[in-house]
Formats: sequence, C-alpha cells, structure tokens
Amino acid sequence: MKLFDSADQRKIAEGGYVIKKSELKHAVELDEFILNTTCTSAKGNFDIRLNFHRNVASANQAAEELEGKAVSLFKKGIGFLQDVYGCELEAPDGN
Repeated sequence: MKLFDSADQRKIAEGGYVIKKSELKHAVELDEFILNTTCTSAKGNFDIRLNFHRNVASANQAAEELEGKAVSLFKKGIGFLQDVYGCELEAPDGN
C-alpha cells in the first residue's frame, strides 16, 4: 500500500535490512473528540485500529460523554477510513 512507501525504504533495502513491520499513527481532531488511528503493515497484512479519546476527570464522566454516541462515533470512524484511505468495512475472518 502506498501509505507505507517511505523515503527510507530504498536505503534500508540497499543496506541489506528487511522491514518486518511499518506503523503510521495519527491523532485527528474530529468534533469534540480526538480520533487516534494506527495503521500497521506486517507480513503482507494491513491493519487499521481506531479509537476516540476525550479528556475527562473520571470514568463516570467518560460514560456520560459517550452515552448515546457509540454508533455515531463508529460511523464517523468508518467515514474517516473511507474518505482518507478509500477503505471499505469487511467482516472479520476470525484470525
């Protein structure tokens, strides 16, 4: 995937090194939350993980902030993947 084509890959290969895993992380402002993304490429597999973050004082406040928003945040996360990376949601294969 072009996302992991970095300027240093040629020199790494020329030096006889082998990249086993590449990872790209972002913290993106999305409404009142931070969307943390981690994109990983390893052994021919590509993995994207998302989570939403918001600074709160307690677990109770976190629960209040998320109440009624889980589905909406999920949809925003999927929309981000589609808009930025052209990804489509697939059912996990159990691996």
